[in-house]
Amino acid sequence: MNSCTVTQIAQVAKNDTAEILKARDLAYRLGHLRKDLWNKFGGVQAWGAKPDKLLKEFKLTHPPENYQLDFKNWDKTATQVLDDIQMTHAAMREQVIRKIYARYSEKETRKALCHDLKTLVYQANNVLHRWVRNAFGRGHTQVTNHIVLCHKNGATFNRKNRITEVVFNGLPIEGKNNRYEKITLRFKTGKVNLTGYATIIFHEDGVIRLHYPVKKEAMQNTNSNKIGVDKGFTEALTGSDGEVYGDGIGKIITQRSHWLKTKMQNRHKLHVLYKKTGNENIRKNNLGRKTLDKHTHAAQAQLKSVIRRDVRVIFSKFGTVVCEDLSGKFNGKSLGKNTNRKLSAWCKGEIHQALTEIADRTGSILKIVNPAYTSQVDYLTGTLLGTRNGDCFIRYTGEVVQADYNAAMNILARDDDKDINRYTPYQKVKQILLERTACFTEKMKLGGGVPIEGLA
Repeated sequence: MNSCTVTQIAQVAKNDTAEILKARDLAYRLGHLRKDLWNKFGGVQAWGAKPDKLLKEFKLTHPPENYQLDFKNWDKTATQVLDDIQMTHAAMREQVIRKIYARYSEKETRKALCHDLKTLVYQANNVLHRWVRNAFGRGHTQVTNHIVLCHKNGATFNRKNRITEVVFNGLPIEGKNNRYEKITLRFKTGKVNLTGYATIIFHEDGVIRLHYPVKKEAMQNTNSNKIGVDKGFTEALTGSDGEVYGDGIGKIITQRSHWLKTKMQNRHKLHVLYKKTGNENIRKNNLGRKTLDKHTHAAQAQLKSVIRRDVRVIFSKFGTVVCEDLSGKFNGKSLGKNTNRKLSAWCKGEIHQALTEIADRTGSILKIVNPAYTSQVDYLTGTLLGTRNGDCFIRYTGEVVQADYNAAMNILARDDDKDINRYTPYQKVKQILLERTACFTEKMKLGGGVPIEGLA
C-alpha cells in the first residue's frame, strides 16, 4: 500500500526556563544566517546554480564561527534556505513557461526557450528576460524563530511514553574548541518515534511547537465516479452533482474583512496620535499584534476546518475530481475597495491545497483543467449563447440555471475536451468556443434544434 507524509504539530511540555532561553538565542542566530542567505541569493544569483557550489562560496565569506554556530546546524539551515530559494525560482519559471506555450506554437522553439530558462542564458533573450523580471520578486526573510533538527546535525529524539525529549547542539562552550552545550526540550508527541527533519518554532505569543513528519498509509479509492467542481467565494466548491461543499466561507471572510477594516482604521488613528505625542504607552499597549494575530489565526483555522471537512466528503463519494486552474494572475477592472479587500482574502489557495493533499491521502485522482470561459458557456450546448447574471445563468431559450452548477458541468466536460488543454491561451479558447457557437447556430437555422455531438 502506498504511503504519504503528513506534518504533525506537538505542543511543548514542561521545560526548564534556562533551556528555552538558550534555544531562543540559537533561533535568533540561525535567523541572522537565513537573512544573509536571502540577501545574497534572493535575486538571480542562485538561478540554475547547484546548491553545493553556492554553499561552498557562502561558507568562505560567512563561516559558522561568525554566527557562533556549529557546522551541522549552519549546514542544515543553509541547505533548507537554498532549497526554498530554488523552489521560488521554479514557481517563477512555471509562469514564464506558460507564456512560452501561449506565444509559440513550434515544438522546437518551446523546447529551446525552456532549456535556456534553466540557467542565466535566458538573459540574452529580451523576451524571456522581460517575462522573468515581471514574474520575479526580490526575496528577503524575517524568520528568526525556527530551528531545523535532524539526526544528521546531531539532534536526538528520545521518546519517554508520550513525551519526546529533543536534544541538540546549542551555543559554543567558552574555552573549548568545537564543543557545544546541549539543549533539551520536551514535547507532547504521543506514542510516535520521530524520524527525519523536525522544526521547532517559537511563536510571538510565547507558545513553542514542534513540527515533525509522520508517514501514514494512503488509502486506495476504488470509486470510479467523476465530478467537476467550481471554486467559489460564498461557498468553497460547487459540484456537478448539484451539491454545495464548504458553504458559508464567504460569510466568514466578509465578517473578518469588515472587522479588520474597522480595526485598522482605529489603529491608524492611534498611530497618528503616537507620532504626534510620542506617548510610549500607546505603542506598547495599543499597537501590538498579539491580539490581532490571534484573531487572524482563529479565522484561518475556521476556514480550513470548513473546507477540509467537505473536501473529505467529496473524495468519499468520487474517485476522480476535476477542478479549474486558478493559480495564474487574472487582471481586470477594480471592483471597489471593499470588494477588492474581500476578494484578496479569498482562500482559493487553501481550497486547492486541501484538494491536493486529501487526494494524495485517499488515493484519489485530481485533474486540473483550463478555467477560461467556464462560467460563460452553456453546459448543455457547449456554446456562448447564454448570459451569466450573478448566481443565475440564463440560457438562449430563457431557461435559468444555477451559475456555479453550470460552471461545474463545464469544468467536468473540459476534462475530455481534446481542443482545449490546461495551458491553452484564453484568446485561443475564445476562438474555439466562437467557432462552436457559429456551428451550433447554423445547425439551428437548418432546423436541427439539437446540440451538435461533442460540443458539450
